[in-house]
Amino acid sequence: MSADYKQLGLNLKKYRNEAGLTQEKLAELADVSLAHVNSIENVRGVPSVAVLFKIADVLKVTLDQLCYGSIQKIDGYLNKEFYRLTEGFDEKQSQCAANMAVSVWEQYRKYIK
Repeated sequence: MSADYKQLGLNLKKYRNEAGLTQEKLAELADVSLAHVNSIENVRGVPSVAVLFKIADVLKVTLDQLCYGSIQKIDGYLNKEFYRLTEGFDEKQSQCAANMAVSVWEQYRKYIK
């Protein structure tokens, strides 16, 4: 499954605007550079999973909403479970766990088609 970075950029802009945030403020709150937020929105850069989690957290949306534009799991169970499982992890450990989860999900999606 390939990522749809154009859709991600559109969703990021939509949810950022709905939250009443400028790119600058989102960057500050998510602890990423303004240039990185701008590059994601304009499909000139690819965010890490850790950055996606930070942005989703600031915007108070799920990763499904941010990446796909809708909630795939209505109850947010997967996000809650991920946060529970990674509680106490440092940044590097959280990024590793998120990358592994994304890899597993991408492989799973290949087989369910």
